[in-house]
Amino acid sequence: MRRYFGLLLIIAPPLSASAQAPATAKLTHNQFSDWFFNNNAGWKALGLNQLDKAEYYFRKAIDVARLELDADPRLLARSYGDLAWVLHREGRDSEAEPLARWALTVREKMFGVEKMPVAQTMYTLASIEVKLGQIEEAEMLLTRTLAVCRSNLGPDALGTGDAINDLATVYMMQRKYDKAQLLYSKALGIFAAAGVDHPGMIVPLDGLATIELAEGRLAEAEDHLGKVVAMIKRGSTLAPGFAARVLVRQAEVYRKTDRPEQAAKAEADAKALLEGPEPPARTSPNGPTGAVNAPKIPDRRSD
Repeated sequence: MRRYFGLLLIIAPPLSASAQAPATAKLTHNQFSDWFFNNNAGWKALGLNQLDKAEYYFRKAIDVARLELDADPRLLARSYGDLAWVLHREGRDSEAEPLARWALTVREKMFGVEKMPVAQTMYTLASIEVKLGQIEEAEMLLTRTLAVCRSNLGPDALGTGDAINDLATVYMMQRKYDKAQLLYSKALGIFAAAGVDHPGMIVPLDGLATIELAEGRLAEAEDHLGKVVAMIKRGSTLAPGFAARVLVRQAEVYRKTDRPEQAAKAEADAKALLEGPEPPARTSPNGPTGAVNAPKIPDRRSD
């Protein structure tokens, strides 16, 4: 989906090499090493936007994790979640959904419903449900995710701000503008406090501008869009399609306020962005391409 309406990557990054296996695990040291290698290789491929390779390595990791399913399903739940994200990125959401749903069931049972691993998987499943058109289901999952983030990270944490952004985005999709505006304003305050040009500011600024444009509040929309465009010009890394849509909305404001030359310039800049090269894919769990920060991992199955 569009980054403006984007649900972001929240599956945890690769485990550290120092992770240790609990004594009850079925996997041998060599088998866990195989899982560890394939898991990290999958994440490396994902970071390079090589989705076919990422899928291959995550499936290899799943083959290993299945060996200890009866003794401890947490590792398989982790790998299912990783693969579900890749399938989602590939547009194969019908295949991804049962994997993410199974992983969520296991993680709720093993960790408890208010823990960050559960929030991570809920977030992945919400991304999938949006693509499948199950917006109410996505809203429920993101509402739960936000509650977990507030409890574990704090109400003003950056990860909480990302979760607020994405719930607001789903409200936008449902035309619940009052709820979306309140959340976008809250998220904007969180990210603005983190420093000038924090990338997390882009989503709420654009979301607020879109509401204001729809409601005819052109001066407010122009102000918010202008801030996003200024961040783009100062080098903020955005997908060209998203940046172009911001410029198109800015052009719409200019045309509605009788400034055709400025509108034409914004439209030309948008076209140039779309004709340029795509930037490298990003998989960081922060900012415009991700949301929840995962906690540190005390052992290989705790995420």
